[in-house]
Amino acid sequence: MRIMKPVLSLLTLTVLCAGAMSVAQAQDTAQPPVTVPLSDPSRPGTVRVNLMNGGATIRGSNRKDILIETRPSTDDRRGQRFGPQVKVYVGRGGRGSDSDTTGLRRLTQPGGYVIEENNNEVLVGSGGMNRGLDFTILVPTRTNLKLSTLNDGPIVVEGVEGEIEINNQNESISLTNVAGSVVANAHNGDVKVILTRLTADKAMGFTSFNGNVDVTLPASAKANLKMHSDHGEIFTGFDVQLRSATPATTQPTRSGDGRFRIEVNRSVQGAVNGGGPEFEMRTFNGNIYVRKGQ
Repeated sequence: MRIMKPVLSLLTLTVLCAGAMSVAQAQDTAQPPVTVPLSDPSRPGTVRVNLMNGGATIRGSNRKDILIETRPSTDDRRGQRFGPQVKVYVGRGGRGSDSDTTGLRRLTQPGGYVIEENNNEVLVGSGGMNRGLDFTILVPTRTNLKLSTLNDGPIVVEGVEGEIEINNQNESISLTNVAGSVVANAHNGDVKVILTRLTADKAMGFTSFNGNVDVTLPASAKANLKMHSDHGEIFTGFDVQLRSATPATTQPTRSGDGRFRIEVNRSVQGAVNGGGPEFEMRTFNGNIYVRKGQ
């Protein structure tokens, strides 16, 4: 059974920032920051972010709580990605209505979001589809992250140590000076990761469909690399001991209509520093870069 801390049940922070702020302020300025205490600051917490619209920047810092700041997503970024935006002035009939709005000014509803904390796990979720919010979240350096966004915002993580899982459907992922383990997937965007220290014997994955995969590993990293790009090249700064891959992923088959089919494996596999856990790096449209760090 889920039990909320009393202080947060008042906060359960359905933060629908209207109220004291004027609508004009809500459109153009950051909303007041929210500080979320952890149930047990002596052990690492977990931050889960699930957004429909907007981006998230997570920064590790010397603190024992979570600080969350928000700002409406910029129209500039939407225009760069999706082209010029058509502004629809909604009349009584709703979106697409022919109602006369001559001389009227559109009032944008501020974006809402929800925060919950339970047993050192903090959940941040967007409150609707009509208004995107960009989040800046300061966390203790040792924090596990599970981040997911759908539209209109990159995910950026800086200086965090822990188990990091990220999925971004329509934008990029950028992780800088992180430690621990990473599983990162961007469907329409680049994946760029700089790891300073690895969790021993922990498998990792870095994948994109439309974008480059660019990963920097510590020079001493021990791993078995499995790399695959359907429409791109693979580059590395490591001395990779290549392993011969099975040329066919399936046995040759002949269908009932007489067609012959064989699938050829295009993956590049090899060991770094004698080998270790499997690190998979895969993209459909893009290059793969495996760089040697310090």
